[in-house]
Amino acid sequence: MNKDMSIFLVDDAEDLCLSLKPVLEAEGFSDVRYATSAAAALAALGVTGDRVPPALDAVLLDIGMPGMDGVEACRRIKAHAAFAHVPVLMLTARKETELLEDAYRAGAADYITKPVNVPELLARLRVAVARKRELDAHRAREHNLEESARLLQRANQDLVRVNKGLQGLAALDEVMGLVNRRHFRRCLDQEWLRAARNVAPLGLILAGVDAFEAYVAANGLPLGDACLRQVAASLKEDVRRPGDLAARFGDAEFAVLLPNTTPEGAAAVAEMVRQGVEVRQLPNDHGRVTVSVGAASLIPRKGWDAAALASAAEQSLEEARAGGGNRVRLYQEASNGSRHRADAAHPPAADVWQANPAAPLEESILLRARNVRQRIERRVDQVLKNGDDPR
Repeated sequence: MNKDMSIFLVDDAEDLCLSLKPVLEAEGFSDVRYATSAAAALAALGVTGDRVPPALDAVLLDIGMPGMDGVEACRRIKAHAAFAHVPVLMLTARKETELLEDAYRAGAADYITKPVNVPELLARLRVAVARKRELDAHRAREHNLEESARLLQRANQDLVRVNKGLQGLAALDEVMGLVNRRHFRRCLDQEWLRAARNVAPLGLILAGVDAFEAYVAANGLPLGDACLRQVAASLKEDVRRPGDLAARFGDAEFAVLLPNTTPEGAAAVAEMVRQGVEVRQLPNDHGRVTVSVGAASLIPRKGWDAAALASAAEQSLEEARAGGGNRVRLYQEASNGSRHRADAAHPPAADVWQANPAAPLEESILLRARNVRQRIERRVDQVLKNGDDPR
């Protein structure tokens, strides 16, 4: 057996305890303690009173003692958490089956008859202690596995939180404090599918800062970023519904997704966005910073996807810019394919573009071609005015 083991003897015959002590020490029990009564043993072991229970490898306990017998003492010792896994071997001069059954029910691991046969005692102790050590090692492994499982679960939870944080950072434009274009595109696709299932309108607003390139050229990039942050702050103030989503859509463009929003509602929010930037009175070389806003709202149809809504909002934005900026354009579907200006039902600065849904592709191509031509004409005018190199 291993050295440095500990054992506790309980027998009312003190001479037996004293005679067994050196035998047990020679066997490897460096710590041999004893008591001559059950009550003294319970107190020494900390089962009664406030003494700290010692670490034991085995208990030798006499069954027949005056006062509390060994069976009751065994039951109380085994009921204590510190000794639940410590083997208790009973010493008995009697072999009554009923008495031994009571001892086993009380938690005894084995018994040795009196007079004690030392080789038998040591052999039974070796088996009991070896079984205890094996069970202790098994419980330690189980505890380590459970602790590892808890640590792994905690690590997985931390990893989930970190991943969510990283996803949030990946979706965020840190300069503006808004979600970025890629995340916005995913949300647009999801909301489009939801609108298709619910047969509900989905609104989209695109807002672009007017003459931003000239602003940056005159004031530098740091002030340009500061200007965009002001526009983003205004946008966040105007987009109030929990389901709405504002994003940075381009260098100087912003987008707002408006679930379950009619064309009229999209136009109203677009005008709020335009006015929100205008009232901040951010200075530039031409007076103050303004935005052009394009708005669209569509109910998804078979064969359409979110690109149809994005294209409609982009067309409206280009129309607002082509009209001189600092205005709202609304893209609407109409049964007759007509195009007309806003009436009194719309905000004064909001123009209305009604498109024929039967021919969205051809109309889009023509409109984009016209927008390209207008941008080329403006660039030529700028070159002639400033003497810039057209290359």
